[in-house]
Amino acid sequence: MSRIIGYKLKANNVILAGEEHKDLCKELVEKYPVEYTAGGSAQNVMRVAAGLLKRQQVEAKVLFSGCISDDEFGQMMSRKAKEDGVIVNYAIDKSEPTGTCAVCLTDQGKNRSLCAFLGASQKFTDKHIRENWQELVEKTDIVYMSGFLIAVSPATYHLLGEHVANSEDKSKRFCLNLSAPYISSVFGQEIEKVMKYVDIIFGNDDEALAYAQFKKWDTTNLEEIVTKLVHQEKMRTSVGRLFIITQGDKPIICAEQNNDKVEIRYFPCKPIPDNEMVDTNGAGDSFAGGFLSQYMQGAPLDYCIEIGSYAAREIIKLSGIAVPDFAGMPEKPTSS
Repeated sequence: MSRIIGYKLKANNVILAGEEHKDLCKELVEKYPVEYTAGGSAQNVMRVAAGLLKRQQVEAKVLFSGCISDDEFGQMMSRKAKEDGVIVNYAIDKSEPTGTCAVCLTDQGKNRSLCAFLGASQKFTDKHIRENWQELVEKTDIVYMSGFLIAVSPATYHLLGEHVANSEDKSKRFCLNLSAPYISSVFGQEIEKVMKYVDIIFGNDDEALAYAQFKKWDTTNLEEIVTKLVHQEKMRTSVGRLFIITQGDKPIICAEQNNDKVEIRYFPCKPIPDNEMVDTNGAGDSFAGGFLSQYMQGAPLDYCIEIGSYAAREIIKLSGIAVPDFAGMPEKPTSS
């Protein structure tokens, strides 16, 4: 891996590709075994959610929108996403190639480094949402957005966030994933502006710390951080905010707002034997997909967390973010 190290990639980090990375994908294809899956982050969440809903034989539509080019990778992405049960509605921009993300694995998959080539994905605008409003938004109960799009189209967050916050349907939810530490470091002001719409926040401990640093909260205590974040301004006060932090193999932190109070709960994370751990890439997205697949059905919070953790564990056992059949999915608790 000496040449990969030469690209200045760090373990367990996500970066945007620069000029120095222009030959990375070419080298990976030529010198290493490569697998292809339909990314990126938000689409992975949808693929996992669709897989779990299929396992439960639940009739529900899982939709994804992004921007691709009319090229080989764009066609491959569309085909693979549909195979995983996701309904796709892509904007097409031919001025750039379909975006790709190089995922480099080390230590037998325990560590990964992501280098994103945005390509056509950075051409996405809220115009596509407006033009496809009926299909993408009108009947949607849960809107999920990764933090990555904030670099491209902040207007899309505001459009969808305001729709959910102002909806007469109080069951609708607007979800945001902090996605990567650099999102808060570089685009913190934009993230802060959309927080007022957010009902459910996902992130890991490093991402939560990065947001706290942006806010100058002068603390690294995660309980203090989740409490402060949950108490930030919220447009729709009738729905309490939920913040879920994953910490690798450490307990999951869940902060749930109830009026002026915040209840913080810890959920144990079932360990994965080293010999079963193949690829940690996509674990966070898989957790979000698992969680939301049950949350949308009105399942108890404990079960949503359990299935989120289960989905993450199953994905880690596979190379790439390949969606398994989830045959060992824990059963829903019976109603008393």
